[in-house]
Amino acid sequence: MNNSFFADSDDIIKTLQKLLNGASAGDKAKFVGFVSVCAVTKYELGIKKIINGYADSKHVEFGIFVSKYLSRLNGRINLGDLRGLLKDYFDAQCIKKFDIELEKIEKNILQKKKLSVGASYKNLILCRHNYVHSDILTLSFQESIQDYNLGKYVIKALSRAMHVSYN
Repeated sequence: MNNSFFADSDDIIKTLQKLLNGASAGDKAKFVGFVSVCAVTKYELGIKKIINGYADSKHVEFGIFVSKYLSRLNGRINLGDLRGLLKDYFDAQCIKKFDIELEKIEKNILQKKKLSVGASYKNLILCRHNYVHSDILTLSFQESIQDYNLGKYVIKALSRAMHVSYN
């Protein structure tokens, strides 16, 4: 998925792939934590941008409130957290639209690539959490990149559901 919002992270990952071409799995593993932190941070920024944009479109003061709330998001962006945020601060239609968009994407990717967008998104967030808090890696270098690329579709689904661009 090409998207200007992810361009800087994509460029960093492509550079790492070139630099590590031919490197051992052990050497590549040293960069999994970096990839997961970079990717999940980018997801978080996309979520903030979309939700802030949506809140701003409803009311300026609501936008300010949501922006302050989201400043403490700090990696709590798994699908359950995201649905909880939508449930607590927006109407049920937001969750419904998000679930519909995500399900459409999930079915399409599952059919084409035999991979789950939701599971990939979850795996990468878990990898980042384990790395940051316990210095444990749960993915290989290639898996972290694959999961990052598939996880972008969660952000795309949120953007479509809330009718807010994140570019």
